[in-house]
Amino acid sequence: MFLDVNTLLVVNAANVLITAAALPVIMGRKLSPAAAHARAALMVQAAAWVAILLSGLWPEQWPDQLLSTVSIACTGVSQWLLFRALQGWLGPRRGGIMLTLLVILTPVGYAALFYSYPLRVGWSNGLMALQMLIVGAATLRPRLDHGGNWRWVVLVCAWTMAGFTASRGHYGLPGLPSCTRPLRRPTRSTCGPWSPPT
Repeated sequence: MFLDVNTLLVVNAANVLITAAALPVIMGRKLSPAAAHARAALMVQAAAWVAILLSGLWPEQWPDQLLSTVSIACTGVSQWLLFRALQGWLGPRRGGIMLTLLVILTPVGYAALFYSYPLRVGWSNGLMALQMLIVGAATLRPRLDHGGNWRWVVLVCAWTMAGFTASRGHYGLPGLPSCTRPLRRPTRSTCGPWSPPT
């Protein structure tokens, strides 16, 4: 059985949406600030998936640019919320200011570079990879007693995704092989591993 990229994206987005919708029921209303930030991070990430899927309905038009930029912004906010959750569980973390700047700059640059496919891929994926590296590093050296084996799961996942995301971002770097831009918008799978959103 062959599954195309769009089908996999829809299935993944559905899983995230269902999980985000179920969290309030599973976790309840009385949450610690850290747990509330973690739950909000998943919900915002679900919104990012919805936005990027809807953007495909208007390729290379202004709704595409708007929804894709919203998706980029939601992805960054999700990383910021996860960072805040880690701060609540593990104590003060380094890199908060840098992460905040990256969360702001990533969607701004993406919107400005939208009509240059290689540049927007390089900018957005490169900066998102940095965001994930910061979040992963935030799991190290806990100052509170909440540090456990779960930290290593977050670290490995964050840094693995950072690697995949950075590998896609290299297409926008000068001097490296890049996507040739056709008249129509290329599919998400045209240029190697896909890291949401592009």
